[in-house]
Amino acid sequence: MKKVNRAILIEMINKNEDVTCVDTSGITDMSRLFFQHKEFNQDISQWDISNVTTMSEMFKDCEKFNQDISKWDVSHVKDMKGAFDWCEKFNQNISGWNVSKVENMKNMFCGCKEFNQDISEWDVSNVKDMSYMLTICKEFNQDISEWDVSKVTHMDGMFDLSEKFNQDISKWDVSSVQDMDEMFDNCEIAEENKPEFCKENWKIHYVS
Repeated sequence: MKKVNRAILIEMINKNEDVTCVDTSGITDMSRLFFQHKEFNQDISQWDISNVTTMSEMFKDCEKFNQDISKWDVSHVKDMKGAFDWCEKFNQNISGWNVSKVENMKNMFCGCKEFNQDISEWDVSNVKDMSYMLTICKEFNQDISEWDVSKVTHMDGMFDLSEKFNQDISKWDVSSVQDMDEMFDNCEIAEENKPEFCKENWKIHYVS
């Protein structure tokens, strides 16, 4: 297996070479690795990403990517901002991912029109930004009621255009949230399923 660093790997990707069997164990930064590689859809399930700390916009605009990456060790990743942003075909089971160190999930699944996987067991207790996380996830409707979102400060646009989402998240601890603008725009969620601050009278309680 060929050991690669970030620069070598990017060069291989840009040349459309086979990257299925490379040794990525020494790489810590995978941000924008496949950015705008719209046709990329290689099987990279065997990659060792156990030392990676950022996956920011890793697959952004990879419109065809839909490979099984369920076995990836993401336990050291802190930044998943836009990791699958506009991966329109992505719909893989990543329920077992350890995301306990992640602080940023902004735009993580934005535009993942087919994504509807069970991520209910994710430990999101360190996440601070969930803005636009599930925007335009037209199929998503999973029970995430048990998520610990107590540290989240931004939920703006989180479910915008997630037309099918209608789960009871009324018990979420949203006491740290500073911005929830357009959180449920174009989303059919029932009023009683919204967190307290998102209900029609939220301004009375949360805006001076």
